[in-house]
Amino acid sequence: MPVPEQTPVATFTGNGVTTDFPFAWGASASSHVVVEVDGVELVQGVDYTVLSIGDAGGTVRITPAPVLDAAISVFRRTPLERVDPDYQEGGPFKAETVDFDFNTLWRALQEIGYTVSLVPKLPVGSPLAGTVRFPPPGAGYFLRWNAAGNAIEAVDVETAASVSTLKADLADPDSVGHGANLVAFKQPSAAAVGRTVHDKLRERISVRDFGAKGDAVHDDTTAIQAAVDYARTKQNAEVYFPPHEPGQFYATTAPIVIDGPVTIRGDGPNAVLLLGVGLSAGQYVLDFDCVAVDVVEHIELLGFTVRSDNGAPNGIRLKNAAYVLTKDVRLYGLNRGIVLEGTRTFSNHFENVNSYALTENTVRFEPGFSGGGHFNFIGCTFTGDTGFYFPSTAAADSINFNGCNFEQCVTNSLFVGGSCRGLSIVGCRTEGCDGDDFQINPGAGEAVEGLVISGTSFTTDSSASIPITLGGAGGTVRGFSITGNQVEFAGLGGSFVKLNGDGESGIVAGNSFAQSNTTPISARRAGVVVFGNENSSGK
Repeated sequence: MPVPEQTPVATFTGNGVTTDFPFAWGASASSHVVVEVDGVELVQGVDYTVLSIGDAGGTVRITPAPVLDAAISVFRRTPLERVDPDYQEGGPFKAETVDFDFNTLWRALQEIGYTVSLVPKLPVGSPLAGTVRFPPPGAGYFLRWNAAGNAIEAVDVETAASVSTLKADLADPDSVGHGANLVAFKQPSAAAVGRTVHDKLRERISVRDFGAKGDAVHDDTTAIQAAVDYARTKQNAEVYFPPHEPGQFYATTAPIVIDGPVTIRGDGPNAVLLLGVGLSAGQYVLDFDCVAVDVVEHIELLGFTVRSDNGAPNGIRLKNAAYVLTKDVRLYGLNRGIVLEGTRTFSNHFENVNSYALTENTVRFEPGFSGGGHFNFIGCTFTGDTGFYFPSTAAADSINFNGCNFEQCVTNSLFVGGSCRGLSIVGCRTEGCDGDDFQINPGAGEAVEGLVISGTSFTTDSSASIPITLGGAGGTVRGFSITGNQVEFAGLGGSFVKLNGDGESGIVAGNSFAQSNTTPISARRAGVVVFGNENSSGK
């Protein structure tokens, strides 16, 4: 029968199981059927066998089964030679013999036509037809027309002029239209707009943009200060500290001085450590040294540890800085942790600020402080000689402690010697103080008014420790409410609250004492009401 119009190739994808692959074109002999797997030609009779062959098609069996996703091609390759039949003069002229001979010829022509169809073609009538040749293949090359447009040449990708130019442009961070300006960015939303990667990356200022290493070897002082100074030229910009490797840190050999609103952000106290190296007493690792008339507001300190290598410097100074949020910050191996001073330092909020191995104070107000009021401490831990220190001559309104921990302080867990209207200590705990835990002791002419101590647990290490001392330095403590506290141990004859007779007035009520000899107050005073307390021996 005549050869029908056919495309003498069939393609398949392996699945690791199938071995038999049918094809829908004929061949003059099974030896004309060729199989390739992933571009490698197989050996007939070894790698595959032709199970059947005819004018309409056949089947090959590949063993073992091609693996998953293997590219399989079954095609025909008819030899360009004429072997049989040989027509004899005067011999028989059978249709079967003629069909075989002509079918083989047509099958070879089909293969040529199919192969030619896969080759790029020049337009009909092109003056270059018949003259253009492809260069030999080579790894890492691509094909292009030459400058004259009359030949195809192979070009090394790495040395092509356009590629070299693109690489140079991408590596250029300083010229307009270069670097990350050549790369687009868009959020996966229909409402999003396209931007450049350059624009996206400039949303955040990283200290590493200015050369900081955070490798515990390089001095990062200049880089960090440069990042801060650049951020100050923006509107409330953020300076970001990327995480460093475990055991490493950002080293600073001089204070980082900040004179305006800026956010300092790290990825957490365990990920970012700012280590003051060789700093002296009185210096600060981070020094917000602002001027009151500049009205510096809305500063954020988030997610890092401040430490020194010698215990001499202080951690952070907030001078004339209002509306400051300090959150998830650790203070370690310093003299003083956070120092507040100036005439315009108010509405500061501290959350999850914890301290270890401090010499003097975790938080300290300087003598003469008159910066304003509204200071909140939530979930903070205070250590040092005196965990929280508010000295005589300092004045502020509304100082609040909620859920804080005073741990292993030496002299006092908390000392208030200045004037304060509204002092609240709620849901806190003290542990291991060697001296008096809360000493509310304003100086002559000073007063603490509106004192609340409630829901707090007191535990001391010293038999002489007094949980709460009111008065004694000549000032007054008026309007206090000491209620609903739990006391494990109280010294000085078992008194929970020591009254010094300096104008105290308030109530001590509803407190529970674990020791049988603990009494609510040291002595009766006019204006002090005591009721509803209980120790282990009874009400």
